[in-house]
Amino acid sequence: MDIWTVVHFLHLLAMAFFIGGQIMLAGVLVPILKGKDEMKAVAKRFGLGSLIALGVLILTGVQMAGHEDAWGDGNLQAKLVILAVLILTIGYHVHTATKRWLDPVIFVLSLAVMGLGVVLAH
Repeated sequence: MDIWTVVHFLHLLAMAFFIGGQIMLAGVLVPILKGKDEMKAVAKRFGLGSLIALGVLILTGVQMAGHEDAWGDGNLQAKLVILAVLILTIGYHVHTATKRWLDPVIFVLSLAVMGLGVVLAH
C-alpha cells in the first residue's frame, strides 16, 4: 500500500463521517431528540467531529489535487467553489443556530461536493 492509497482512504473516511453524520442526524436523531436538551449536546459533538473531518478533507484533497496535477480541472474548480459556499454556510449556521432552514442547504451542498469528488475520481 503506497502513501496515496492512505491519503485517498483518509479522504473517503472523512467524507463518510461528514455526509453520513448529516444523514444520521437528520434521519434518526433530530426526529427523536428535537426540542430536548440532549440535541444541543449531540449537535455540538457532531459539529466538532465535522470540523475535524472537514480539515482532513481539505488537507487530503489539496494533497491529491497536487499529486494528480488537477488544479486546472473544471470539475475540481467547481467543487472548490461549492466547498467555499458550504464552509461559509456552515459558519453562518453555527453563528445563528436557530436557522434550521440551513440544514437541508448544507446537506445539498455537501452532496454536490461529494458528487463532484466522484466525478474527479473517475
